[in-house]
Amino acid sequence: MMPALHPRRTKAEAARRRTGTGPSLASRVVPAERLDDLQPAWETCRTAAPSPQWRQRLELVRDWTPGRPGAVVTEADGEVVGLAPFTRSRRPVVWHVRLRARRHPVLRASLDTVELVGGALAVPAAGAVQDHLWGAFLDAAREADVVRLTGVPEGGPLDDLVRRPRTRPRGWLRFTDHEPEFHHRAELADDVATYLARQVGPRSRRYLERDVRRITRDAVGARVEVFTEGVDVPRFLALVARVERQSWHARRHATPVCRPGTGPRLRAWADLGLLRSYVLSVGDEPIAFLLAYAGDGCLHVAKMGYAECWARRSPGKVLLWLVLDDIHRHPHYSSCDLGPGRWPFKDVFAGDGFPVRNTTYVRLRPRALAVVVPPLVWQRLRSTAACAVAGSARGTAVRQWIRRNLAR
Repeated sequence: MMPALHPRRTKAEAARRRTGTGPSLASRVVPAERLDDLQPAWETCRTAAPSPQWRQRLELVRDWTPGRPGAVVTEADGEVVGLAPFTRSRRPVVWHVRLRARRHPVLRASLDTVELVGGALAVPAAGAVQDHLWGAFLDAAREADVVRLTGVPEGGPLDDLVRRPRTRPRGWLRFTDHEPEFHHRAELADDVATYLARQVGPRSRRYLERDVRRITRDAVGARVEVFTEGVDVPRFLALVARVERQSWHARRHATPVCRPGTGPRLRAWADLGLLRSYVLSVGDEPIAFLLAYAGDGCLHVAKMGYAECWARRSPGKVLLWLVLDDIHRHPHYSSCDLGPGRWPFKDVFAGDGFPVRNTTYVRLRPRALAVVVPPLVWQRLRSTAACAVAGSARGTAVRQWIRRNLAR
């Protein structure tokens, strides 16, 4: 359990309390068994935030986050005005070396880790409430070894708090990504043709139209199935497993979609109206899949895959084209989120977006420092080397070599 948190007041809060110029702010930790008591204030704070995070929905935090969930809540005169949902667990840390193009573990350990769910504070706006909640969150996590913030938008309210010197917590060592990662998210248009005209150049669009025509018109029995109901999850996973066995994910030993625990989670999320996934098939053979979730008017793509034997016809791009056409026909979708990472297909289909960074706080304790700091330092050196050669004539080739041969 996270330690009990006493009501926390800054000097500014104390001054306002004495003079009566503003509400009195106090924070407390709410454990998993008491999270239901925060409804409907939870959803009010989540949806009032500048960028609502669908993963911060109460049902998902309470039932489907790994570890022990909870929330740090800030109240103004007894009313909930901000919250920070978190999960706490013994997170494994593995050191790898790369030999013969494969990663081999050389050290395994586990550390008490607190992670901010969604990488954002559920606060309506930046200001005193946000500052107070951020300080309370770090106070509540003081017994942990590591605090992780994942996918924090660069230049956003939380990024400003993390980088602000006066809010830097004592007793922690902070590591922030040297180079931000681009998060692809694009607003939809009136129809898919207008959207693609905005995102894709004429030449690339002609190639995409050719690939779509090759499969949807020339291939016999080509069809797309949409999965939104819990009863359809077993069939969806069976089709995904067939695709994954023929994909490059299997060749590179990537984490498969069809692993223990995926079925119950997808069925539960379907019951909440969050699941919207697709499979492209030719005849009885599935050739591509897209696992996605619908939340707050946006389709969030979690994972895609295709059978390599169909690679020459670009089944992944064809499926994504058809998915975009499908969500443009539904008025309650306003955007498409392809997530972080500079993959070529993401630049084509959702070139808009914003940079994000990950931040790790390591407690100044011998074991935590010995286990976590060397990989973080190596990651920083790796990123610095990649940035240093970016402007050179062979910068792209060197960066690719670094990514392939210098393990994270």
